[in-house]
Amino acid sequence: MAEMMASAATFVMRSVIGKLTARLAENYHLAKDVERKIRFLKDELSAMDAVLQKLADKDDDQIDGPSKDWRNKGQLCAQSHA
Repeated sequence: MAEMMASAATFVMRSVIGKLTARLAENYHLAKDVERKIRFLKDELSAMDAVLQKLADKDDDQIDGPSKDWRNKGQLCAQSHA
């Protein structure tokens, strides 16, 4: 009887350990995916900031309408977050 109980306990523990391992692996992959996406957004925002800084140094007559509009929206966004 004791041997059967130990066998059942071992089975349950193996099942729990297997499920926990799978869950940890899933969370690890999710965390790595989030990290990759954050790095991508950081790079994109850095590039946008560099372009906006170049546009900020130019007079209105030196840039086209869509770029001017984009620059002005970027400045407004930066001011609202400051």
